[in-house]
Parts: sequence; structure tokens; C-alpha cells
Amino acid sequence: MASTGDTVRTRRNDPRLRLGARDWVRNGYTWTIQQVHPDDAVTVIRRVRGRDTRTVVRLPGEYVREHLHLGYAATIDSAQGITADTCHVALSGRESRQQFYVAMTRGRHANHAYIATALDGEEGDIYTLPAHYPRTAVEHLHHVLDRDGARKSAHTELRDALDPSRRIGRAVDIYLDTLGMTAENAIGTTRLDTIDRIADQLVPGLTESPAYPVLRQHLAMLALGGADPITELRTAIAARELDTVSDPAAVLDWRLDPTGNHSAGPGPLAWTPGLPSDAHTTDADIAPVQARERIVAELAGQISDTARAWTPATAPRWARGLLGTDSELVADLAIWRASLHVPDSDHRPTGPTRHTAIERAHQQHLHRRILEITSNTRLPQHRWAATVDRIDPRISTDPTWPVIASHIDAAARAGIDIERQLTDAAGARPLPDEMPAAALWARLEIADTDIHGPDTDHTTDHHNPPAPIPSGAVEQADEPDPIGSAIANAIDAATPGDNAEYSTYDHCVDEFDPYGSQGPDPGHGIDW
Repeated sequence: MASTGDTVRTRRNDPRLRLGARDWVRNGYTWTIQQVHPDDAVTVIRRVRGRDTRTVVRLPGEYVREHLHLGYAATIDSAQGITADTCHVALSGRESRQQFYVAMTRGRHANHAYIATALDGEEGDIYTLPAHYPRTAVEHLHHVLDRDGARKSAHTELRDALDPSRRIGRAVDIYLDTLGMTAENAIGTTRLDTIDRIADQLVPGLTESPAYPVLRQHLAMLALGGADPITELRTAIAARELDTVSDPAAVLDWRLDPTGNHSAGPGPLAWTPGLPSDAHTTDADIAPVQARERIVAELAGQISDTARAWTPATAPRWARGLLGTDSELVADLAIWRASLHVPDSDHRPTGPTRHTAIERAHQQHLHRRILEITSNTRLPQHRWAATVDRIDPRISTDPTWPVIASHIDAAARAGIDIERQLTDAAGARPLPDEMPAAALWARLEIADTDIHGPDTDHTTDHHNPPAPIPSGAVEQADEPDPIGSAIANAIDAATPGDNAEYSTYDHCVDEFDPYGSQGPDPGHGIDW
């Protein structure tokens, strides 16, 4: 139902409804109802860029009933070119960054985005990671910003299809599926049916549990390795009660092997299972797994070779602070991230927290290796930790803190009273629970020119004054460090002062420089 003065939108082209000599009623046109007629026809005025025009047309009742809708809401694509005083956007989380930009620039005075973090309720949702570890609104936004909707040329598509870092994630997924299917096929349907029947006898309804397909493959893997799956299952059931668990199959799967390796052998990557070393099967049965294992290993080798050859100009931002330290660690991190689909825009070296036991253990191992390198107290993230901890202890625990700390350090070197500005910005209103460091830095509104002028020579480091020692920090002795010098020299070589394109678009190469020898880093050059 619509009345005089309502905004409406036509949803079908109709060349018979003319708008002068060169135009007609089209899908997506917006109108204001001028008059409603007794036969359900309406007289409407064309709206362009949020304002009524002089174009008037009468829409017949049949067209109104079928193809005229209220126009207060529109899809993102149809809203391009439209502006309003305030825009409210309902997001699904599947939008691209281009669509998000369009949606959040329709309002002249304010733009608000809303997104549901709950699952859609589809049948397969329970098997997904968000069902057990729901994404927050900020995490949904990260996924939207990571999704590039720009069309790619055929050459770009071919390059991406051949890129090992893009191929290995899917290759690992296929390998794991092949491994589980091989175990089930190797022991045969008769033995699998026996396992299913006895499983339901031991724990009524066990085969209906969401995680039973995983438990079934685990039992098949035990059988492939020569163990008795029924005996192992009985032992796991008898270990403790199951009356209070919501998914007994998941609990039993963990009891059979708490490491998350599913009682299997080593795989092509340190965090992937493989065939048991003493698998009781034929070569023909395990040939598909071995073929997939070789593919993963070859792709990992290619990624490793590429990562070892990275320079400050070619390395992704997450890796630049580690260049010149431990090339094997950088290569291992590159393989880890690519195999788990971690985008380069995620500045955390190991990406999001992993929840499966075997992946979590390896992620913690990588963290310890990184800490051995980054524990130098002269890093900005350590120099400024005491300052921000007095403001809000959550700031230094933000995953974006190392990046933000480098910008704070650059601002201090530029002579800005950064401690006072941080305190004032934090006191304006409470910091959010998610990404408090990034939110705090955004409130400062420090422009690039405030940190360094346009004529600053990025290749010189002896003219840059050292950053003031933050309150509560301890000044370290200025000891020569060959690793730091190597990093600094590499960065200097990669950032010539006359390379305007590089210095404009990739000026964060020294974000993680632990020795303060680089020119100030522009504050807001962060690609979130």
C-alpha cells in the first residue's frame, strides 16, 4: 500500500510508458507518488539524485500491482548515484569491498551498517567453524574488506590459478578429504557397517551425532594402522561419562587422540595427518593419497623458495619485520598462512587463532619462534607498551598493536606530543572491545604531513632524531647489531628517495623496524 508523497521504485522496463521522446519507465527508476487514482493507477514524479524533477507519468493499475514497490530501500548496486541525509545498510557479510564502499557513502550526514552475526539456520551450518566460534561484527567486516569484487582479466585469472600460494589451501583440503575416504575405502563397507552398528549399541544415537562422520574416519584410520577400532572405541567410552556432553562423537574423537592427528602418521605439512606408517592395505588403495601428498609438498616447496627470496619491496607486510632474521621461519609462516587461507591483509604473522588441537599446537610453536626474534625491547611495540598499558591494558594485546606502535613511534620522532594525544583520545569515550589499538590511533587523526613533510628524504636516517623515550620505558644501550643493520640496509636500498610511486603506496616497509633507523613511517598508511 502506498499513498501520495511516498517514494516508490519501478521494477520493470516498459517502453510503452514514455518519458518524453528519448526515455521510458525503466527498472530501478525512483518516483514520488503525486496522485492515487480509483482504478489503482498512480501519477508519479521522477526523482533524480534524491530530488523531484518535472518528469511526470501515469502508471496503469496492472503495472502498479506487479512492478511498483516502495522505494525507501534499495539494493547496493541500484543505489549507486543516490544520496540521502542518512543511510542504513543491512549487510549479509557476503558483500565485496566495492559494494561496501558504495553502501557507506550514500548518506550525506551519517551512514550506519547492520549485520547479523548469527548463522542462517541452514542444515549444514552446524558443521562450520562459525557454529562453534561465532564471528563478531568486526570479523565479518574484515571478510567483506578482504573480498575484492573487481573483475579480473584472463591473464590475471591464469596467473592466480598457477600461483602456489593460492593453490595450496585447496590442495590441502582435497588431500585431507582423500585421506579420510581412503581409510574408509581400504577397510571396506562391511567393516564400516559393523563399526556403525556396534557404535550405536555402545552409545545409543552415536551415529546421529554431528561429529560422527569425523569419528568414523578416525576409527577407519585406526583399523588401517592395524588397531582394533571397536576395542579403542570401548576404551574411549569407558574413560569418563558421556551423559553431559552435547556431541558424544566429538568427545570420543578427542579421547582417541587428544593431539588432533587422528591416530594417523605424519603428513606433507607439520600440522596435517598422513597415512599410518604401517598401513595394512595395497599400493593401489593408497595411491590417491600419495599423489595428493606430493602435490601439497611440491606447492609448499615452491612457496618456501619464493618466501626465502623476498625483499622489503616484494614481501607482504606481515613478513617485513622478519626479513633478515630467520629465512626458514619466514618460509614456514608463508606456507602456514597459504595452506590455511590467511589473506595477506591480516597483519598477524600466524593469522587468526586456530581451534583444532594439532593446528593450535603448531601455531603456538610458530609464536614461540617469532618471540625469539621480536622480543627485543627496542621494538616500538615494547617501547610504548608501558605508556598504553596505563591508558588501557587491552591496547597492547590488540593483534594490530605492533603496527600501531610503529606509527606512534614515528609520530614521536616527528616531535608530536603523542603521549598527551593518546591520553586525550582514550578519554574521549570508551575504547571498543575489538581492535582498541586501531580505534585509538584512528581517533588521533594524524595526517601523513604531520609526521613528515613532502620533501623528507626517506633514504637518510642520520638526520632523523630518535623517538623520545616513553614514560616508564627503559632506554637500551646503543649496541651495534648486525641483524638490525642488515634489515636497515635492505630497507634503505629498497626505498630510494626518488621512487615516488613506491614511497606513496608502499611506505609501510619499515613498520616493524626495531632499530629506529628509518625515516618516520606515515601514520595512516595502513591497509586494514
